[in-house]
Amino acid sequence: ALLEKNPDPDEETIRYWLAGNLCRCTGYDKIIRAVQDAAKDLARPAWSFLVAKLVNLGSLCVDYVYSVPNIAREGETVSSLGVERFPGGKGLNQSISASLAGAKVEHYGSVGSDSDLLLNALQGAGVDITGVSVTDRNSGQAFIQVDSEGRNAIVIEGGANRQITKPLIEKALDGVDE
Repeated sequence: ALLEKNPDPDEETIRYWLAGNLCRCTGYDKIIRAVQDAAKDLARPAWSFLVAKLVNLGSLCVDYVYSVPNIAREGETVSSLGVERFPGGKGLNQSISASLAGAKVEHYGSVGSDSDLLLNALQGAGVDITGVSVTDRNSGQAFIQVDSEGRNAIVIEGGANRQITKPLIEKALDGVDE
């Protein structure tokens, strides 16, 4: 979708795609230079390196984000100022980001019967979810405290993420070979 709007992106556009969609880490300048150098060497447009098939075997979690005045310390009870629920998990975030950046993404993982939020988020971003299995456990969950300065503390309960089976792993690996 991004490439339909801009079939020949400049450096600033590639930087935006990487920073906003693919890579929220330091060092993406190196990635941009590598993509541009490879594009020149192979006489290909730089965007062609960003359009790919991604097979992701990764976590899927429901994130519960609690706004708190301060992060709870040992033995302390803190009243939340509010709570929000989001689709999350490192794997889900990667799959959605890559799909929104234009990659064809197949996600493999395991969710519980409470998975509508997660599956809808993936599908809404154009991610193929045929590799996601539904188990009788709850989906993974993250309980995230965020204080007024943006600092956080996170507790993870793996849930269905811990139900990844060998056949599911093999199915994901088969997807890589296609």
